[in-house]
Amino acid sequence: MLYSTSIRTALLDRLLNQAEHPVQGVSLFHSINEQNLRAIPVQKTTLLLVISGTKYIQDNECYIVHEGKGIIIPAGRTITLSNLPSPDVDHYLAVAVSITPDLAKQYYSFADQVVSNERLPSRHSSVAHSQMLNLETFNLDEPIQILLQQWIDSSNKMHLSDIQLTLKTIELLSMIAEHIDLSPFLSPRQRSWKERVLEHIEHNVAHPWTLEEICRLLATSPSSLRRHLAVEGTGFRDILEETRLLHGLVSLQETFWPINQIALSVGYQSQSRFSERFKNRFGVSPSALRQTRRSIDTHGHAS
Repeated sequence: MLYSTSIRTALLDRLLNQAEHPVQGVSLFHSINEQNLRAIPVQKTTLLLVISGTKYIQDNECYIVHEGKGIIIPAGRTITLSNLPSPDVDHYLAVAVSITPDLAKQYYSFADQVVSNERLPSRHSSVAHSQMLNLETFNLDEPIQILLQQWIDSSNKMHLSDIQLTLKTIELLSMIAEHIDLSPFLSPRQRSWKERVLEHIEHNVAHPWTLEEICRLLATSPSSLRRHLAVEGTGFRDILEETRLLHGLVSLQETFWPINQIALSVGYQSQSRFSERFKNRFGVSPSALRQTRRSIDTHGHAS
């Protein structure tokens, strides 16, 4: 990778500084030892960009994403993965970018302006259809690497507004669209009830959410929401716990906060309860996952 060394160094520096969110608008995944995680919910369509090391993903089939590659995973999937550090630099490092349904609509609005109608794919999708999609890999070519480097640099220097983050993500999607057809993954569709619940919960996962409170926000009754979610194979408490544990996983991967602080930040008053639910979900305890990272010095070496 042309810019791999500078991107890796910049990301490790951000991790070392222990920023709450090392790079605005994305999530980081880092380890110096192999990580194995099961039952990871993909709540939004997600781009995974592997900067260093190799990622193994078990979905309907097994995918191997090497350094300098990316993969797109549609919303609604549950995956098992392994992260293997690069033997050359002793690190696994990847960036995850989530694509909300609203952002996908904005991307297509942009595409309509720059691509002729004859070249635009037909756009129709459903949650059921996304379950049938194969995951797609792509190369992190020079334009993508340059954009990622600029994104990191900007995040380090200033606060990026929601509009700025949206524009960067749209630019990234446009570059990836040069490699693969994004329409099966981003085609506009009606949001599921789970997605509607998530829209409120994820902005403050530590809040003591109740079914009744969410129903007021969605202008529906508890019985109706239970029925809609049951049709989708889930329930309110399942969504709440899944979201809290997923946010806890991200914090464990991109910060060195104490585990009790992470537990509190995602709505668990008890560290032991958080650790128990985390291990039951992902197959590894928070403390064991933390041990795959340890601390890093200014040169990116384990200490």
